[in-house]
Amino acid sequence: MSTEIFDFDAEGGLEFVDGEFETDPCTRLWKSVLVSAISDAMQLESPLKYRRNEARDAIRWLVHGGADFEEVCINAGIEHTVFKKASLALLEKRLGRTLLGSVIAQHVLPWA
Repeated sequence: MSTEIFDFDAEGGLEFVDGEFETDPCTRLWKSVLVSAISDAMQLESPLKYRRNEARDAIRWLVHGGADFEEVCINAGIEHTVFKKASLALLEKRLGRTLLGSVIAQHVLPWA
């Protein structure tokens, strides 16, 4: 398992930082699922209600996804606890503690 994390590329898109391009199409597919979840979660401040709802669902999945979330991380070759911690830290940095805390209970967040 990898402990890679993600960053934003020059165009502002989310990408994994793993030192080399992933050639396995299945691993790329599962990584894109995780990137999509983060991208959806970043829409929490969207003026469009359906995007805010999608953002709430994505945040809840990242925090409480259970076996489904763990399976996606395994298939992406990423330790789920590392991904969850890094994704919540990124969301807290981008959205702010108060806004993120309005979606999930404060005691669940890593900084609580």
